[in-house]
Amino acid sequence: MPPGMQPAVPAGEKAPPPTPTDIYDFVFQLGAFRDPGIVDDLRQRLEGRGLRTRMERSGKLYLVMVVMRGTDDRAREVEAIAQDMHLGKPLMRSRKPVPGRR
Repeated sequence: MPPGMQPAVPAGEKAPPPTPTDIYDFVFQLGAFRDPGIVDDLRQRLEGRGLRTRMERSGKLYLVMVVMRGTDDRAREVEAIAQDMHLGKPLMRSRKPVPGRR
């Protein structure tokens, strides 16, 4: 090791546990359309941006949903992607804590 440098964790000691972060399962609605072709196109574009999507049916409408697991910071990334794609602000349909994960 170069002079003046020290190991991050002294020899024989364990590294401190990471700071707890709350993890959630999120579901966002990003659109509602009558045409399933539009839904498929939007889902492909969203998945191209790294988001997991699914389609739900509500009466005569097809809903585009984004599902993800992560922190509140990660959820804000979904909002940023939606605004970048000119979809407006996504509607958060659920935010459930992941059991045993902090």
